[in-house]
Amino acid sequence: MRPTYHLPEEIQQQIWKELLRATHDRHHGWRTPVLATASANGIVNARTVVLRRAKQVEGGGMLEIYTDRRSAKVAELVEQSSACLVFWSAKLQWQLRVRADMSIQTDGPYVESLWQIVKQTRAASDYLGYLPPGEPMPEIKSSDATDKPNIDDAALSDENEPENYFAVLTAQIKEMDWLELGLGRHRRARFAAGQCQWLCP
Repeated sequence: MRPTYHLPEEIQQQIWKELLRATHDRHHGWRTPVLATASANGIVNARTVVLRRAKQVEGGGMLEIYTDRRSAKVAELVEQSSACLVFWSAKLQWQLRVRADMSIQTDGPYVESLWQIVKQTRAASDYLGYLPPGEPMPEIKSSDATDKPNIDDAALSDENEPENYFAVLTAQIKEMDWLELGLGRHRRARFAAGQCQWLCP
């Protein structure tokens, strides 16, 4: 039986515990939220991302995800930095919607330090593609198959490392909208600017 939290402070504290847990628990429902962005002309896109880091600070907090800097979401965030992350946990029966202002880092010491870790993992190939994400794949003839880039799963050599397109997206949280589905009743609350407001579910 899952615990019930009554006070807004208890709920907010547990939200952050779950977010932090999701950064290292691959099976946590909040590990893979949906990120929704909009371009300057109003076209909305949504896609699943992986939560990499979460940090609570007084009055708010930040979330971090990794991406290929050539991806459409990066271009959209350059035009419109406001975004929404939606988390769902079937185990908790909790939905969390996070409205945030997104920033993009593509170089610098922090990004490089993270890349040095990522490049030692199988995930490195996600940021080394010879085509941008979403680009149509060229028709490959059997005779050309061996000519295509092949990213080794092992650690990349610094001497012969291909160009990476690794980028870090940081979400500065503006508002959290929490919804709990219950057998008897549902509960919903908004957390923003250090304040909590109960909402009709």
